[in-house]
Amino acid sequence: MIALEEADLTGGFALGNCSVVPSRNAVISGDQTLHLEPMIMNVCCLLALRSGDVVTRDELIDTVWGTKFGSDESLTRAIYLLRKALAPAAGGAVVIETVSKKGYRLVLPVMLANGTPSLPPAPVAEDSRPSLAVLPFANRSGLAEDDVFAMGMVDDVIGALSQSETVRVLSSFATARFAGSDAPDTGTVGRKLGVRYLLEGNVRRAGPDLRVTAQLVEAASGELLWTQKFDRPLAELAGLQEDLVVEVAANLGTQVIVVNAGGFDTHANQAATHKALLADLGGGIARFQQAITKSGH
Repeated sequence: MIALEEADLTGGFALGNCSVVPSRNAVISGDQTLHLEPMIMNVCCLLALRSGDVVTRDELIDTVWGTKFGSDESLTRAIYLLRKALAPAAGGAVVIETVSKKGYRLVLPVMLANGTPSLPPAPVAEDSRPSLAVLPFANRSGLAEDDVFAMGMVDDVIGALSQSETVRVLSSFATARFAGSDAPDTGTVGRKLGVRYLLEGNVRRAGPDLRVTAQLVEAASGELLWTQKFDRPLAELAGLQEDLVVEVAANLGTQVIVVNAGGFDTHANQAATHKALLADLGGGIARFQQAITKSGH
């Protein structure tokens, strides 16, 4: 997860002729709005925080995906799509420079939204998909090292849910400012982020055992739509994450009919792809191999 100590970009910022709005995963150029995947927006925000400096490939992968789940392929794809999205920012000139054998550098200066540029209001009916923000999970263990664990859990859940083309999930960068007990009420959070649903939770670890409590809330009304506790040995983290993501997706699906029974992938062999994604998310390579074997591929 990206920290916000250096500058708060969550309210939006300008890059040349483009406005970038992390809370909506959006890049706006004139009357055109392009929505990015949450992880690609995180790459954009990290480069913006370090505008003019080289950010190494390892740092980008570690910060956005984590060393356990990130890869050179993921980063290369993200940079390619980000360059396409930001092409209007400099009139076709280079926006993200490749520094050989090191990493990438954002060439354009960053101007915060509370400066000169003003961002257009959120479109009312531009995206009909249900929208979800996964808020930072609270650490109930009393152990400082579990803060990182809780942040990683949120990133993993966002990464899995964002694979669905039928639900809009905000990046962890957009929701990081709502960490802690001083977060405003659900209605205010929903309005600020432009989402209908909020997923809240907490993590409690005691020795080899782990408990994750999560709840799905309709932001505007504060109505609790679903809540559940997941108790597993820490060694079964992959299974816990899978159960959590499947439950959240199913509950969104029962209310807005957006998640198909085969999982998050709309291509052929959906069930196997879904199992593979979530197993790899938790490091369960063995589960993935079993899924492939069962599917006959």
